[in-house]
Amino acid sequence: MMPEARIVLSAMLEALFSLCAIAKNQRLAADFVKEDQRRRLKFLGKYRMLYGGLPKDVDPQEIEMLEEELKEEKSQNLDGVQTTTGYRKYL
Repeated sequence: MMPEARIVLSAMLEALFSLCAIAKNQRLAADFVKEDQRRRLKFLGKYRMLYGGLPKDVDPQEIEMLEEELKEEKSQNLDGVQTTTGYRKYL
């Protein structure tokens, strides 16, 4: 039972770090959302490699726009907080 409790505690603490950091600096909320977009885009890239295309329920134009937006942000060095450790520095 203890390993399961530690896993649950770890997940709860990660969420708590994110929530507290966002409460102290609301700009981080936008970074949090963008990080989710980056992860989804990375997943779609892996999906393309494995299956040779996008899932049927995904709009290719929307993905192309998102890719361009994220590449532009990256070139302007606007990367947001990417890890729980990153959020901890705001606490």
